[in-house]
Amino acid sequence: MALNIIISILIWGMAAVVVLSILCTGGLPLPAPLGPKASFLDKTGRFRSGFAPARSDYVKIFSSAFVLRVVMALFAAIAICLFMGEETLSFEEFLNKFVIWDANSYVNIAKGGYTEYLENGEPITLVFFPFYSVLIRLVNFIIPEVRLAGLVTSALCFSTGCCFLYAYTAKNYGEEIAKKAVFYLSVSPFGFFFGTLMSESTFFMMICICLYLINENKWWMFSVAGILCALSRMQGVLIIVPACIHWFEQYRPIYNIRKKNGKRVWEDIYKRMIFLPFPVVGTLIYLYVNHRVAGDAFAFLDYQRRYWSHGYEYIGKAIRLDIENALTGGLSMVRVSIWIPQLVFFLLAVGLCVYGIKNHENKLVGYLLAYTVVSYSLDWLISGSRYMLSAVPMWIFLGALGNRFKWLDRAVTVLSPILMGIYFVGYLFMRQIM
Repeated sequence: MALNIIISILIWGMAAVVVLSILCTGGLPLPAPLGPKASFLDKTGRFRSGFAPARSDYVKIFSSAFVLRVVMALFAAIAICLFMGEETLSFEEFLNKFVIWDANSYVNIAKGGYTEYLENGEPITLVFFPFYSVLIRLVNFIIPEVRLAGLVTSALCFSTGCCFLYAYTAKNYGEEIAKKAVFYLSVSPFGFFFGTLMSESTFFMMICICLYLINENKWWMFSVAGILCALSRMQGVLIIVPACIHWFEQYRPIYNIRKKNGKRVWEDIYKRMIFLPFPVVGTLIYLYVNHRVAGDAFAFLDYQRRYWSHGYEYIGKAIRLDIENALTGGLSMVRVSIWIPQLVFFLLAVGLCVYGIKNHENKLVGYLLAYTVVSYSLDWLISGSRYMLSAVPMWIFLGALGNRFKWLDRAVTVLSPILMGIYFVGYLFMRQIM
């Protein structure tokens, strides 16, 4: 009970401060009792580096990211040969090493839709959002082998996402922080998922595209990208959070109302704000697919509960369960593969939110906080570390800290690739890394 209260105070306390900062940046006068010590709440015009990446920068980022995926594939082949205990490794066996855990479902959806695989006569793969599998199907027209098409799709999406992450971060925080953000993300302990048959790369790409379009005030393009983001993962619809915060702070309706400029407020609403809710359309499309396939728009919730033991839980109770599993008893395979990393990523995300309140954009802090709370609000969370790969603001904040503290940069540069290699080998041999 005490832990639940502590987490609630921390989460909702941070949320209240972020909301206050949004209001102040959007034109609400800073309350006099708060004094100059609270001046950090008004973040108007603070985040724009003036750096404009050249086309050659994007070519370098894309090619480096794609080469990394190729190197990781070669690493996988070597690891499989070393530990498989067989003399030769066929290409067929190599590809099959990636068709494990949730990857089976994405491949089946790409092959024949949600009815390709049934269990007890039920299309249980409906719990997986469709966009990644749709992209695999499109690439499959060029690459006949569906598993290889999926790996290529992941590599291309990851490389594209890195370009947009770099573009967003460089324009707001500068070239060096942008490079570090991309690097830290790429070599993170669970970063190997970006090169597997999982939807991480696609979801990551769509988040980065949306954040970039939000930052550039390209609202109709954001509406399209937001729909695809919501079709990539359950948390995809949360991209509305940074969009709304950016709109509010950019166009400052409170300030315009105070100045009795009602015409400007109305123009900002019907010309720009109207595009903000469009990611919900992606969620509605997904619900329609559920209705069309299973006769129930919310069939996925039933399948999640019965086949994956997933139900929604208040964040405090969910974290308490994770802490108990991570810290009770001695070290074990499941503890070091699931519970401890999940807890570490949660603490890292919360710590970075606290740091970001004063030092970073409200849209990134608010988004990271919302994304973390939703991702961890499950009663049996076993993929939290993988989910946090796509918590894009976390890597931007970490890049800023790494640029400031050289010891942190050295620690991440050395430890992250080592851990990624260890966890990747464990994943290939079906340890509890999912």
